[in-house]
Amino acid sequence: AIRFLNAEENFLNDGDIGVDISMASFPVIKSNYIESHHKGLLLYPNHSVVFSESMFTPSLLKESKMLSFWFSEQVLNALALATFLDKRLAFNITGEDIQEMVETEDIETHRAILKEMFQGAPLKDCLAKAWSLTPPQITFSAEGTIVKSHVASEFSVSSREEGSSVAFYFETEVNATIQASYSEKKLILHLSDAIIDIKDYKSASEISAKEESVRHFLKRTVSAVGIPAVISRLEPALTSLMNSKGLHFFDITDPEIITREGYLIIQLDFGFPHHLLVDFLKQAL
Repeated sequence: AIRFLNAEENFLNDGDIGVDISMASFPVIKSNYIESHHKGLLLYPNHSVVFSESMFTPSLLKESKMLSFWFSEQVLNALALATFLDKRLAFNITGEDIQEMVETEDIETHRAILKEMFQGAPLKDCLAKAWSLTPPQITFSAEGTIVKSHVASEFSVSSREEGSSVAFYFETEVNATIQASYSEKKLILHLSDAIIDIKDYKSASEISAKEESVRHFLKRTVSAVGIPAVISRLEPALTSLMNSKGLHFFDITDPEIITREGYLIIQLDFGFPHHLLVDFLKQAL
């Protein structure tokens, strides 16, 4: 059973973004398990989200695991909205990172386009920025978690004489299918598929390559660099959020993250650390 010791433990918080995880009703005690329903409501300044009726039924969960969680995709979409409104869906890629990008096999063949794009400036003097133009839309399916996003990217160059100036700008729509797992107390996100559509691009200088070649280069850049950069930032951030409630203190075994149409299931077995059990018994007795 889960026991909340104080009101603060009824909430998950990260800055201004919070989720009310207090119980929506009294737990139901069955013959071989306890079932509890939690609100999962978004807490964000000046915003409220209303969920439609839940599609949950107990038959969706296995009884072979010690602990099971069922999440509606509505909860994840509410969090995605708050993250967008909180201006967190933006990141930079430094000139050093761009240099590593160019040295990859897929991007090397487009070096000429990149040189014209950055107006011949050294890559160490360049900076790439990316930010979400709209809140991401999240859906669950048997293939994984599908994230649809509309993103803007900007490449800029800097010099002592002229300062920083935008050299290239483009917008893209990405449908990424992500599969998640949990191992060694870390959340792992794996990109299984991505559909990338370059919507528009603008260059401050003339690019001699054909439009088809430029669009192909941009798609490869998003696939080989942009999406991995997002994933590399999400993995530690989400792991840290889970650990804020003490998840890392438990010995989790055989975790399963299962996606189906409209919902996500997390199932696991766990061991209670000896020192925490002793502390708990001291407080309870």
